[in-house]
Amino acid sequence: VGTTSDACEPIVNGAALVGKIALIDRGTCNFTFKAAAAQAAGAIAVIIGNNVAGAPPAMGGSDPSITIPVVSITQSDATAIKGQLGTGVTASIGVDNSRLAGTDLEGRPRMYAPNPIESGSSVSHWDTPETPNLLMEPFISSDLTDVDLTQWAFADIGWVGPTSGVPAGSTPPTIARGFAAPNPFSSGTAIKFSLAQSGQTRIEIFDLGGRLVKRLPAAWRPFGMQSVDWDGTDARGHRAPTGVYFWRVSAGAGVQSGRMVRVN
Repeated sequence: VGTTSDACEPIVNGAALVGKIALIDRGTCNFTFKAAAAQAAGAIAVIIGNNVAGAPPAMGGSDPSITIPVVSITQSDATAIKGQLGTGVTASIGVDNSRLAGTDLEGRPRMYAPNPIESGSSVSHWDTPETPNLLMEPFISSDLTDVDLTQWAFADIGWVGPTSGVPAGSTPPTIARGFAAPNPFSSGTAIKFSLAQSGQTRIEIFDLGGRLVKRLPAAWRPFGMQSVDWDGTDARGHRAPTGVYFWRVSAGAGVQSGRMVRVN
């Protein structure tokens, strides 16, 4: 596509991209420009092939008009695909649910280490593909979370040792000190609980008959005290009737629940 295959110039084979996945070389223009150009030509997805040896490029940029998926691959993989274009290539793009976004093959979060080096940012932040976005990323994103891995990074490199106030041989509960406040409540309440370690948490609301009323958005939360609001509505957004309800928090193998009462 384009005169140099990097889509930084006007695409000259647009008809060939309609309904296809566009293979585009990494080049001098930004990734959003390439994706937008391919989408405008009718491509249903984009594969960016690196133009240097090494890991696939970490793509950045934002353009809300782009709705097609965009992925990056190594230079060697791109070369292999190009070698088969004459006979036809079938490709699919999907999500690998066994991998955490932004981690290496062993599941470890990667540091931000672009080439060439960026003074003040290189190896001072987590990498941009991590999801959810972490504290100490090199860019301020609208979906930046309060997930902080610094303590564990320092422990991994030997700056600090793992510490615990729990006697040897005992295991702290995953979830502790759960309660709802205010309780009873009228318009809404907050479900408060403490996590012994960071992790994915799920909060569900049930009525007195055990029927699921609402599942609050699951989220990765740091260790320590948490507070999650329930506005008193069900899954359809309707105001829940007055009565007795139960909240349940799940995190890893830990589960804790409690009772709350909605009044007029």
